[in-house]
Amino acid sequence: MNFRHIFHIMSPVLVFYGLTFLVPSFISSVLEEPYTLSFLAAFAITLVLSLMCWLIGEKQEYFRSYMTYLFVVIIWVVIGFLSSLPLIFAELGSPIDCIFEAFSGITTTGVEIFLIDSWGYSMQWYHHQLQLIGGLGVILIAVGLMAIMGLEGQMIYQIEAKENKWTPRLIQGIKYIFIIYFTLY
Repeated sequence: MNFRHIFHIMSPVLVFYGLTFLVPSFISSVLEEPYTLSFLAAFAITLVLSLMCWLIGEKQEYFRSYMTYLFVVIIWVVIGFLSSLPLIFAELGSPIDCIFEAFSGITTTGVEIFLIDSWGYSMQWYHHQLQLIGGLGVILIAVGLMAIMGLEGQMIYQIEAKENKWTPRLIQGIKYIFIIYFTLY
């Protein structure tokens, strides 16, 4: 199994995810909350990890089915742990509690350990942002990025959506989901 192909696909997904740390960082700096460096550190770590994946990675035009399953597992785990970094750096609880909270948001289970009412506005925003990203579907976003990059994402889409064929309306469906979420957000 060649992990270099998986690393290549992970790199743009991590860049996209790393950029999401900038919104709560901006909110924190404008409101002069103490969380700005926590978000910027998570952003920097995510970009360094993305760069490492890009340098190690090797482009491939398609995924084999066994690699697709592994990619889905790896991206969920990596995004979950990266999501916990701002919570850990802000020292909002034990690292285990922060990891649990992050995975809860990314998987959209709705289980919470912390009382977020005591957090600053930027950290509350981040908490809701995790729910948003989880609701949109981390894998769905990855498939959309793969389509933009011109890579075949059919197997990943089949795993996430339980459908048998790649639909050209996928990008249109992603747009509608984004519009609905951002309208309600």
